[in-house]
Order: sequence, then C-alpha cells, then structure tokens
Amino acid sequence: QWQAVSNPQREIFYSLYVLALNGKQHLPTMNYYKARLDQLTTHSRFMLAAAYYLIGDADGAQKITAYVEKAPGEASRMTGGSYSSPIRDHAISLYTLVSANPNDNRIPLMAKQLAEMSERATWMSTQENVFTLLAFGKMSAGLKPGNLTVTASDGNKTIATYKNKDTRFKTASSEITLSAKGEGSLYYYIEAEGIPKSGINAQQDQILKVRRELLNRNGTPVNKNNIKTNELLVVKITLNTTDNSLIDNIIITDLLPACFEAENPRLTTERELSWAGQQSLPDHLDFRDDRVNIFASKKTTGPMHFYYMVRVINPGEFTWGNVGAVAMYNGFYYSYAGHASLKVN
Repeated sequence: QWQAVSNPQREIFYSLYVLALNGKQHLPTMNYYKARLDQLTTHSRFMLAAAYYLIGDADGAQKITAYVEKAPGEASRMTGGSYSSPIRDHAISLYTLVSANPNDNRIPLMAKQLAEMSERATWMSTQENVFTLLAFGKMSAGLKPGNLTVTASDGNKTIATYKNKDTRFKTASSEITLSAKGEGSLYYYIEAEGIPKSGINAQQDQILKVRRELLNRNGTPVNKNNIKTNELLVVKITLNTTDNSLIDNIIITDLLPACFEAENPRLTTERELSWAGQQSLPDHLDFRDDRVNIFASKKTTGPMHFYYMVRVINPGEFTWGNVGAVAMYNGFYYSYAGHASLKVN
C-alpha cells in the first residue's frame, strides 16, 4: 500500500535563512523543524542548519548536518517557489558544512562535485551563482595569500595588471592573453556581449516560443517597408510553450530600433484597443529608452498576448532585432524570433 509523504515547503527554510541573515531570526519555527528533521528534505535541513550557524549556534548547525548520512542528491530545477536546483542545493549544503564544521570529512568530495557540476553547466541562475560563490568563498577564506602577479594583454599592449587587488577592465578585443608570475591562485570571470557581424539573428525555440507582430491601431499588420513618421503603432507579443509546459518567472525583452519610441502607459492616457482581445496581465512592465521588458509567469496552457504602443520618430532604414523570452531561473527555456528590416518614410 502506497502512502503519500508530504515535506514542508522549501520556501519556509529559505525564509528562515534570510531572517537569520538579517538578524531577525524566528527561533520558535527553527526549533520546531529542528525537532522534526525526519520530515525535511536534505536541502531543507542544510538551509535550516545555515540559519542556526548565522545566529551563532554552530553546535546546533553541526547536529543538523550530522543527521544527513551522505551528500545531497539530485533535485529538479524550479523556475519559481524556492528556486531550487541541483547546483544551488549542493552549494547551500557545502556552504553550511564549511561554516558549521570546517573539518567535516564530506567537504572535499562535495567541493569537487560542485566544481564539476558548475563546470558542466552551460547556464547558471542568480541563486546558483551566489550560493556557489558563497560556498567556495567560505572555503578560500582559509587559504594563505600568494604573491601572484597577473598581466592581461592584447597582443603587445598591456590592458590591466592584477596584484593582490580585484581588477576589472573592458576591451573591444576578442583575444586576451593572461600571463601569471609568482605563486597562488587566481579566479577570473569573462563576460562577452555584442551582435552578429551579419546583423541577422537566428530564430530559436527551446520549450518557450515568443512571436512579435507590428500592427496599426486598427489591428491590421503594417507594411514594414512603408512606415510613416509620427505614426502610432501597436506591438503584439505572443508567448507560448511548445509542449504546454507551465513556467514561472519569464522575462520578455524587446529591443527597440532607433526609429521607435515606446509609449509608456504610466505617463500617457491609456488608449482603448477594442480589437485586442484576450490581453494577458504581466507581472511587471519595464519601459526604457531602448527596450521594453515584460515579466510574466505561464501558469495556464494556451498562448499569452501582450500589447504595447510605439511612436515612429525617425525616418530611414533600420534593423529590428529578435524579441527574446527567457526563464530567469532556468536557462534551458528560451526563445528568440522576429528579426526584421524597417523602412520609415
């Protein structure tokens, strides 16, 4: 006979951790779950232990982590709720062990596993990056400083030099050489951005599917080669999933061409679009000079429709890049589509 097992929500223990982090710990709830460790998932136990460590109760934290007989196993990636994922949960567990009991014999293996998981990941969420950094940062705090000097160069030109101080630099070069002298460890991070030389962005749908239409105020598609200056147009964005998946915390970003200026409904009188049926309500709208960001969660099957208005301000020929949709806490879900050329008279 099967028996359903119900574990307390993981958000509870993340909340206890955040409260403890800010010096506002809720001991009655912490003690309640400390007495019921058998009802908690591995991740929840480590998060509870982290809360105890933060309030100065290292013995309590160590007793909770000792309850776990092995390193935490794999978990599914969540796009909402507690934002749990295998990497994030593993990093929290390592951070807690290093904090509560730096001599725990599980730490070397867990650190190796976390390093391998991070190296294999093609994308990591904010939660994964932060807790991984906290875990390895806690470990590296006990390392002895070295006498390392590192030079970043572009050909024969020196761009930056590192010497016992965090160093940042920007460059337009695609080939940078790092040269190190001395002993010690260096951690570096590279971020690259730009546009394809061809000016054409490929259409990609990975579970998420986003599409964009340019319409006039009557809901009729606009001829993109015959747009008039000072026209007021409507941009319709449709969001769906290719397999009817339900996904939380999606951000849709539409980069505006230089011929368009977004009409911010928070600053102007709302215009009635009677033909725009089944409008979806976003979680949040963000209007900027060069883009419109729409934050939404897909909680039901079927497409979601969003509308915003733009005014045509400049004549000429322009390129309108893809509209993109990405799940903020799971980079596996994304979509890019809608590249177009515009001619404004």
